[in-house]
Amino acid sequence: MFIHRKASLAQNQSSNIIGEQANGLLNILMKNQHLLESFNSNKKSKDVLADLKIIQPLRKPKSYPVVLKWFECPDVFCKPSEMVVNAENLVGSTMPLFPDLPIEFIQKLNPSCRRIPIAKVFEQLLLLEKSYNEMCKPELHHFVKQIYSFLNEATIDMALIGSMKNRSVVWTGHGFCQPQNIYLNSSNDDIHLEPYLYQLPGEFLYMKNFFQRLGCKECQSPELFVDVQEQIKLHHIQSHSHSTIDYNVLIPVETEVEYQLLLKYIHECAYRSSHWSEDAKVIDEEEPFVVHPDITFASSIGVKSIEEHYLSETGVLDWEQEISLVSRIKSLLKGYRDGLSVPKELIQNADDAGATKVCFLYDERENLDCRTYLLNDKMSECQGPALWVYNNAQFCEADLKNITKVEESTKDLSKIGKFGVGFCSVYNLTDVPSFVSGDIMVFFDPQGSYLMKNKTKGMKIDMKLLRNQRMLHKWSDQFKPFQNIFGCDLSTAGSRIPHFDGTLFRLPLRTQQQSCSELSNIVYSRDEMRTLLEIFIESAGNLLLFTQNVSEIEICHLTEIDTRRKRLIFKVSRNLKWHSPLRFKEDEEDRINHNKVPVLKHCSQKMFNSSDRNANFGTYQYSAEVDMKFKEIGKQFHGQTGKSTKTTWMVSWASGTNECLKQSIQNIGALMLPIAATAAMIEDTNGERIAVPMSNAPHGFYKSGHVFCVLPLPIETPFNFHVSGSFAVTQDRNQLSIETSDAKKRFEFNWNQAVMQDAVVKSLFSLLQSIKENDVKPGKDLHLLWPVSHSRVVDLDIYRAMQDEFIAELVTSNQEVIFQSDLDHWTQFSSCRMLDPQLFNSDIGHIAYRHTLLYLKDRGKILIQMPDWLLNRFTMVCENLLIDSLFSTEMFYEEVFFPLVNQGIISDIDRNKLLLYAVDTNNEKINQFLKNHACFPSTRGILRKPSDIILKQSSLSKLFLPGDGYFLDFSVDQETELRVELFKKLGMMCKSLPDCLIVNRCASVEQLSKKCVYCAMQRCKDMFEYFERHPPKMDNELVNALTKIKFLPVMIKPKNWPFQWEVAGNVEKNKACGPKHKLKHVSPKMLLPQFFTMECPENLYHDDCKDLICCTKLVVYTRGIITKNVDQVLQSLGLKGYDKTGVALDHVVRQIQILIDQCDIETIKSLRPVLETILKWLDNECKRLSDGNEEELKSLLEPLQSSTCLLINDALWSPSQVAFNFDGNCLPYLVGVNQKDTYLSRCKTLLSFLRVKDRYTTNDISKVLLSVKVKLDIKEPINEEQVYQYCSLLNALCMALKDEDIEEGLYPPLKDGEILVPDDENYLHPVHVLCLNDDVEIERSKSMKFVCKHISRAQANILGIKSKKRKKISEHYNEMPFGQTEDLTTRIHKLLEGYPADEGIFKELLQNADDAGATEIHFVTDFNNYSSAKVFDGDFKELQGPSLLVYNNSSFSDNDLKFIQLLGIGSKKNDPTTTGF
Repeated sequence: MFIHRKASLAQNQSSNIIGEQANGLLNILMKNQHLLESFNSNKKSKDVLADLKIIQPLRKPKSYPVVLKWFECPDVFCKPSEMVVNAENLVGSTMPLFPDLPIEFIQKLNPSCRRIPIAKVFEQLLLLEKSYNEMCKPELHHFVKQIYSFLNEATIDMALIGSMKNRSVVWTGHGFCQPQNIYLNSSNDDIHLEPYLYQLPGEFLYMKNFFQRLGCKECQSPELFVDVQEQIKLHHIQSHSHSTIDYNVLIPVETEVEYQLLLKYIHECAYRSSHWSEDAKVIDEEEPFVVHPDITFASSIGVKSIEEHYLSETGVLDWEQEISLVSRIKSLLKGYRDGLSVPKELIQNADDAGATKVCFLYDERENLDCRTYLLNDKMSECQGPALWVYNNAQFCEADLKNITKVEESTKDLSKIGKFGVGFCSVYNLTDVPSFVSGDIMVFFDPQGSYLMKNKTKGMKIDMKLLRNQRMLHKWSDQFKPFQNIFGCDLSTAGSRIPHFDGTLFRLPLRTQQQSCSELSNIVYSRDEMRTLLEIFIESAGNLLLFTQNVSEIEICHLTEIDTRRKRLIFKVSRNLKWHSPLRFKEDEEDRINHNKVPVLKHCSQKMFNSSDRNANFGTYQYSAEVDMKFKEIGKQFHGQTGKSTKTTWMVSWASGTNECLKQSIQNIGALMLPIAATAAMIEDTNGERIAVPMSNAPHGFYKSGHVFCVLPLPIETPFNFHVSGSFAVTQDRNQLSIETSDAKKRFEFNWNQAVMQDAVVKSLFSLLQSIKENDVKPGKDLHLLWPVSHSRVVDLDIYRAMQDEFIAELVTSNQEVIFQSDLDHWTQFSSCRMLDPQLFNSDIGHIAYRHTLLYLKDRGKILIQMPDWLLNRFTMVCENLLIDSLFSTEMFYEEVFFPLVNQGIISDIDRNKLLLYAVDTNNEKINQFLKNHACFPSTRGILRKPSDIILKQSSLSKLFLPGDGYFLDFSVDQETELRVELFKKLGMMCKSLPDCLIVNRCASVEQLSKKCVYCAMQRCKDMFEYFERHPPKMDNELVNALTKIKFLPVMIKPKNWPFQWEVAGNVEKNKACGPKHKLKHVSPKMLLPQFFTMECPENLYHDDCKDLICCTKLVVYTRGIITKNVDQVLQSLGLKGYDKTGVALDHVVRQIQILIDQCDIETIKSLRPVLETILKWLDNECKRLSDGNEEELKSLLEPLQSSTCLLINDALWSPSQVAFNFDGNCLPYLVGVNQKDTYLSRCKTLLSFLRVKDRYTTNDISKVLLSVKVKLDIKEPINEEQVYQYCSLLNALCMALKDEDIEEGLYPPLKDGEILVPDDENYLHPVHVLCLNDDVEIERSKSMKFVCKHISRAQANILGIKSKKRKKISEHYNEMPFGQTEDLTTRIHKLLEGYPADEGIFKELLQNADDAGATEIHFVTDFNNYSSAKVFDGDFKELQGPSLLVYNNSSFSDNDLKFIQLLGIGSKKNDPTTTGF
């Protein structure tokens, strides 16, 4: 209910407020569409809302035409039931439309929203008619099409149809008119009756039934013509400028008797209108009476002039062109500006008339003697120089009629010109053309300025009529220039009836006097004519290629000087040799007919023969020999320098069989024959007939392909052949009709496209077949005669359609029209193969092509090649069909190249070039082929696989010489940086070598050493540089082989080595290559000893362990190699001794024995580093072998236990004399391995096996001290050195005491005074006599003796020496036993378990005070921290902090002090007066 109320309120309110409410309502309904199905008063909500004004209609879109009004609602809102959706173009101006709402929502409010009222559509159409203007045509045209399409499909009430019949509702292409002024079907005989009668535009013909119902006429008919006349009568009421007089009126006339009055009826009279008629005499009774000269108003009362009398009474009729507007002709002339248009159009008219010969004559005569007796005085301007055009055929009556029509084509299908339109081209030259043909003579004067004073625009004279013959006699000057021109004779002497066997045009050239002509202002002087004829001659050869009848053209010249004889200056003719059909070939004896090409005639006959309409018109093939002759006299006039030539052309005509034929049969489009022709130029070269490019054409022919309509059009094509067809062209014949929005033009474009892709393609195939059958070769260019080109012109739709159709036909048909010039063979596309374009276009493409050609030939296939752009087009047209035709690069190498290489039948140059291209291609499949074939040339002439080749640019190249045969050997240096990378990818060796080559290279070291140790050493270094990058593994066969090859240098004895050194046997003196080594990179700085040798790795030790075994074993010379990881390489080769591993322990023991035996005072310094190295190694070995091998180690090391093998402080010590852990400086009494000789400190394991002490004991040191004391005089002070040595021993003793955990001051020898300690005066005393000088505030007493300054406080404490303070205290108190006798903290801990940390503590203290007799007790908490500077000892410092103070007013007795020491035993248990313990 709420929704209904809101909706009702919305239609009764106004302003913008309700707009928001309405939109809100719609939003609610769209989001809750189920509300529309609810009921209100037995009606669904959607039905109620449909009749309420609740929706704002759609506003006028920006794209809607400005000239069309938009429907304006009287209210802000509309009812949904009155609105429709998506119909702006149909009813946007006549009814409201739904706005942009979801269609499912709209359909619920109005299920009929898509049902558009037909009446509203008609109303929209009427508004379109009312609003139309030319500026908005493109916009409104779209509306019209959509409305007609809608009405055509709609069911319309007859009453509504009837209401439209008198309304302007039919589109004409430029506006609207009533249906009765429109006809539907056209024919060739239709009359142009616009603006009274229009043909329905072609784009609406498919709606023919609708327009018939609307009232449009079926076609033009007599009844329709009567209606048009009535319209003309209504709109154009004729008025005469002169009033007429009744024929019974008499008027004075001339008499032969002076002053005689003679009256005659006006219809029998005529007046003189020109000066020549004043002398005219009456020659017979049929002459009119001449009005008396005093009567000056004769013409105003309806009297005719003498000229008009003859023209009307003798049968000379007004013969004007039907469309006489000068502006129309002038507009046509804009299209005929190429200079060739005039002769071309006249030749075309002659060809259509059946003429075989056409002659042009440039007549320079002024004809001053022929300017008196003329049709009109102004005609004297047209009696001078002229261009004559003759052909040997006569115009028929239809031709005479058609030549007057300017607007449209008037010819049948066997004729290709437009008589009237084409003939208008002559107005470029003249204002008054005329011609005589048979018995008829015609003059044209479009401007009405020359023939008659009454603006007559043309006349036709039938010379068979007697009266016209009289006129020819009376006005003889007018016709005199025709006399004897190409045999023309218009004389009437002796009752002769003038007749001309042929057709002769006279085109008076426009003079300077006529330059103000409305038609053209170009004056044709002698220079202009010479230029015109030059242009004509330059293209004259093209004119006869496709003409049906004309086979000969001549150009003549008649000068002003020699007026009697015309001179031939140029001639072109053709001679045909028919190839097909046979009946034409059989007519060769009939020279005239044999040179005719009656293709259009035959085809048009078939076209209109109902039984043959669907038949193929067949093909017509002939050779045309075009003979061009340049006369010397002509060269002097026109300046052309061309030579006389004979040129042969192959021409083929063929009909379309598909779309072209279909359109022609259905009378669609241009209404022309579905036939076309192509022509290619043929040259005879060295006895061979070859088709050649258009650029080879001689003077007189186009240098490029052109489009013809029998005669050439100024339309170039990118092809090497000419194309002729029944094309629809623009009115000026300069262009083919293009696609536009105009229906007629669009049909014409479609027709042209159909001709190109159907008839022209068929003609091309026919031409290629004819060329093949007549043993003509298309030359080396495969596609010379194909309709393909790389030019952008081919992208035009009309050419592209032809190109694609030709390609499709070529690929799918089995026609053998493809010529392989290299094999001189014709074939079909299915037998062809094409090389990969990338391969063919490469530098080696010709090589690959040559070998593939022979390969495919042996297999019955033909290799052809297309340029990339052509192959791309083939691919776009029929990609799937080309798959089998492409001979890929992979196929070439797999099927052609590698078999040739394997068989050895390809030259080295070809092989190498193809090989390098294959490498550069970097194709995975080809790379695999290359890897598997021995095809790469090496330096020894051997073909190797890539994996067997060494790259010169790699580090491996140093390991080889060219003579080894492992380098690439191309004829030229082709190993570019990029290509080297590709070689690497193929597996050519650049980083690593196979095992066999590694062994080979190592063996080469030994071989080189026999000739040059320097080269051998360099090769060895190179090998180690290689091993640095690729170390050999220890567990493979390679190492096993290398260990037995002598390629490692042996180290000789160093100069600073004073001991024994092992050397190799049989060493010879070094050999060398000389100043230039085979290995060019041998360093000139390399210095080798005089005796130098190589040895196997298995016999060598690493120089790391030379100190361990050099006295008995050979050592490798690593300094000569100098690589970063030489050690690792040697180790990987199995060399013993790397990092001092792999050396036998007994060898090392033997090394020590030899060194010790050979050591003396001079060599002991040299021995030290060596011995240090050996002992460290022995220690590591002991660690490594100690588990489970202790007995064996002890056995091996036993010889060292009794030898002086430990070097300490430049002295050799036996293991039994040394302690390991001793830091003191007690020489010469005590020595430790961890003092100066720190290396021994790292040899604990070894020293333990050698039974070296771990440390000195207190007993050991005490013995030394006592022995020293014995040696010293203790009554006297000892010297400083002795003090230092003695203190060092005491220090060692302190350390031993500490280590043995002997309590300070309790060591018996010290406590008993056996071991003495020096004082500060260097006297020796027992320790209890001495004290520390550690407190400056306590004065030194006489009894105090301070300990020596070299004894530290810590040492003094260990020795039992008191502090100064304790010494002072001991001097002032009596000793009593004090101190807790139970010193175990555990005992105290157990006692505390019975006294928890609570008030019980205070109870105990209170009890003690009470037992002591105290009467008061105080507990004080003191949180202060007091100074610890003056305390008894350092241990008391920790007691200077916070504490609990307990005071009582009694004191402890001695017994109390005594018993407080006792732990666990109560001291008061025997005293009954006390309560504590």
